[in-house]
Amino acid sequence: MFSVRKKIYGEKNYHVIIVFGGWGMKQWQLWLLGQLFATYHYKAIMYTYDPTILLGDPEQVVQRFLELEQDVLKTLGTLPKREQKNISMLGVSLGTIPAFMVANEIKSVKKLVINLSGSDLAEIVWGWNKGAGSLIKDRLLTQKVTLNELQKSWFGLSPIHNLAALPGKKVLLYLANQDKLIPFAYQQQLLQSLKDAQIQTEAIINTRHNHLVSMIINLLNFSVYIAFLRNK
Repeated sequence: MFSVRKKIYGEKNYHVIIVFGGWGMKQWQLWLLGQLFATYHYKAIMYTYDPTILLGDPEQVVQRFLELEQDVLKTLGTLPKREQKNISMLGVSLGTIPAFMVANEIKSVKKLVINLSGSDLAEIVWGWNKGAGSLIKDRLLTQKVTLNELQKSWFGLSPIHNLAALPGKKVLLYLANQDKLIPFAYQQQLLQSLKDAQIQTEAIINTRHNHLVSMIINLLNFSVYIAFLRNK
């Protein structure tokens, strides 16, 4: 059974940031990040989820992302009103999908830190032929799902289709041109879509490292995105 987990750091703080871990990340891997945010007076609500989020038929995948989104919306709805006024989001890899989904639903989300994402989830997954990703691709092929069908099913999950409410918000977008998991072309398409939608976006490109290493470097370089979040 699919499950969502969350842990809150800095419970008494009122600057709220929602953090979505990447695919397969555990809560303990977000411990340091949660502690750092709490030190800077953030209430950091850290979300992780079962790796099965991408397994199953395409509609099951959609339902699991919607369950994650609804959990976040419910959590935000229980916060005191002053904490609901200015919310930030940080998404890591696959966690950027729900970050865009929630930001497109909640007007009070003001800033997003997007640590490696791409324009179209279906296109990205369709290119996975190695490692754990190949299992997902194989299951889709076994179900005789075509790329066109997958794009239609996952339309509402792809970042480029969750930008309508983002003008007026600010985005810090990390990219990596040596990334094989999320090919750079899809990262560039997302960046261009953000610009075309006139969303204020700051882009940082890693030119040396692959997906995993770039993702970790970005997370460890806390001073960069805390400055982005705290700068008015």
